[in-house]
Amino acid sequence: MMKVMMIGTMIVGLNWYSDKVNCIIPGSAGVSGGFVSSACWINGLYIYKDIRFHKNDLGYYGIPKDINNNGLLKGVACDTNDKSKIDSCIPMEKTFYVQYQYLTFIMAVFAGMYYAPYTLFRYCNQDLKSLEAAMENDTSADIIIDTYFSEHGASKLKTKLRILGRLLVKILYIVVCVVAFAVVDNVLLGEFKSFGSDWVGWTKLHNSLAYDYMGVREYPKAGDALLPPFGICDVQESAQDNKIVIENSHRFVCEISQHVLYQYCFVIIWYSMVASIVVSTIGLLQQITEHIITALCIPKIVPGAKQMYKRLTLRECEYLEFLRKNNLALYSEVITKLKRLPYYMPKSSGEEKNFVSDSYAI
Repeated sequence: MMKVMMIGTMIVGLNWYSDKVNCIIPGSAGVSGGFVSSACWINGLYIYKDIRFHKNDLGYYGIPKDINNNGLLKGVACDTNDKSKIDSCIPMEKTFYVQYQYLTFIMAVFAGMYYAPYTLFRYCNQDLKSLEAAMENDTSADIIIDTYFSEHGASKLKTKLRILGRLLVKILYIVVCVVAFAVVDNVLLGEFKSFGSDWVGWTKLHNSLAYDYMGVREYPKAGDALLPPFGICDVQESAQDNKIVIENSHRFVCEISQHVLYQYCFVIIWYSMVASIVVSTIGLLQQITEHIITALCIPKIVPGAKQMYKRLTLRECEYLEFLRKNNLALYSEVITKLKRLPYYMPKSSGEEKNFVSDSYAI
């Protein structure tokens, strides 16, 4: 997920740096196009979500054909400034979109958030990494035992903290994934949580219906509902010189081309986030299951080693499992030598005899 967010940050960042807001400015407006674009980029653009399902009133998504219509009268767009309808035309709520201003930075922060649990993971598994390095360097069984199993090895408290740390890492992965998903959904005004499924539903439409942008559908395109590519912008014009004072209000329809790229990026991010939540949850359950199996089942699988396994810490049992999965010969040698240590030696000679034969059988 960190790599996905970093790639998304780079793509969105380049677009954020190079792209601008462009507005339809009639020649009679008498205002500079550069000023309007900059003012609209700073102030943000808005749509009316109240009319997104009214196909006959739509030009672009959330924008009435007559941009003076800012209210509803019996389900039909109307102008609240129309004196003949002023009492019955209910004003529609404006929904502003300014996410293009800061999405790049939020995605960069998320990349750091997704990396944070990994740093804790590396710290909690330093001993396993060193054990892996020892195996690659053909370290003898005596050195491995002296380093990881003798009384000179890590303290029991430290090994317990490492086990708790591994569980905390798994939990932290889930927390980060859920928090990131919730924050993105909040930033995108609640439209992100169902974006992936809505996108799939839209792709199943016939081409002539899916891409018709003039309000033929009775419901919006999934990408437009998330981040509309067109919006309305109000600009206040004020100027004064020695002869004239100008004060005027303008309303323009503007395109936000950044949102088109953002839509495709967030399709990938949505599925990646959902997959990360699922994988993180499975990882936590798998980790808990492995601890239970290691703590309870190994002494039953190897009856002759029951007394020794009772004296091993859970982390030491994990060391043995790590050896067994990666180097069976070294595992057999280590487990054979462990029986000779007074601390791990079984109490009864009969049990020790069984343990010897079982360890070689493994």
